[in-house]
Order: sequence, then structure tokens, then C-alpha cells
Amino acid sequence: MRKPTRTAFYLETLLLVGALVAVALILVQCFGKAEQARAQAKELTEAVHLARNAAEAAAGAKSLEELEKILWKEPDGQSLDGALVIFYNEKGEIDPEGELSLRIDWDKIPAPEAGLVTYRITVENTQDSREIYRLETSVYLGRKTP
Repeated sequence: MRKPTRTAFYLETLLLVGALVAVALILVQCFGKAEQARAQAKELTEAVHLARNAAEAAAGAKSLEELEKILWKEPDGQSLDGALVIFYNEKGEIDPEGELSLRIDWDKIPAPEAGLVTYRITVENTQDSREIYRLETSVYLGRKTP
């Protein structure tokens, strides 16, 4: 009669531990990708909120000065090459050192009786110069009647 060995037990235990390690590695990768997706979704959501607020301000403003007044509580924004640029931090607060920039361009200067003014609102990540979200909208500001 053969003497019983524990080789089969050790081999099965080793295979089970190997399978558990493989499952753990797969789960770690899944959670890592989920965290990346969460961060991207958070950034996109913040960009959409900023663009939506800017579009609502553009719709409510009858002139460029009024648009600046609505968007800037304090004169923290910049007017560059016919565009308004405002920087925001990750909390959505105006911050000159912020990581998000909101840029509003228009096809013609918004003014009373200017007709149809088209705005292009762009939110970018300033750290890696990457566009996150873009929104185009138009506002009719009236027309001179003869």
C-alpha cells in the first residue's frame, strides 16, 4: 500500500491562491479605470455647468458690458482678442490661478439692436491645454427699425 502524500492538497491550495491573486489584480485594474472615469466625469460635469451658466448669462445680457457684469462679480476676468476669459478652480469659483478657463467668443459685438449674435463658449483645462466642452448658442438682441 502506498503512503499517502499531501502533494495534491498543496497543489490545489497553490492553484486556489493563484486564482485569488488573479481575481484581485483584475479588480484592482477595474477600480483604477473606474476612478479615472469618475475624475473625467466630474471634470466634464463642471465644464457643462460653467458653459450652461455662461450661455444663460449671454441670453440675459443686452450688451457686452452687461454680460461682463453678470459673469464677473469682481473684475477678475480678462478681455482678450474680442473674447471674455474667466478662470475657475475645481470648486467652480472664480480664481485667476484656476485650472479651468471659460472663454466666450462672439461673431459680432453684443449690443442693443445688434441682431442675431452667435456665441461660442469653450471650457478648457489650463494645466494641459485641453478643451473639455464647447457650446454654441445665439441670442437675438433686436434690430433697428427704419
